Amino acid sequence: MPFSYLDVRLQGTTIEGTLVAHMFDVAHDLNIDPPERLLDPAVAAQQSRAIADLIGRRLTITADGRTATLQWRDAEV
Repeated sequence: MPFSYLDVRLQGTTIEGTLVAHMFDVAHDLNIDPPERLLDPAVAAQQSRAIADLIGRRLTITADGRTATLQWRDAEV
């Protein structure tokens, strides 16, 4: 069953997370056809900024009443 999830780790004053997003959902929202193209590391790397922008518009992390600024790494397959 396809699903997406966010794993968040708190370390002192640092919040780290790993987001796993299902390729069909991401491909649909970014108009990538066929979705399997996202399994190509070169395509995933090329789309990293678009993926981060897509998720960043939908994800907010608030800690101690302040909204955290998210920093993204390149997408991994």
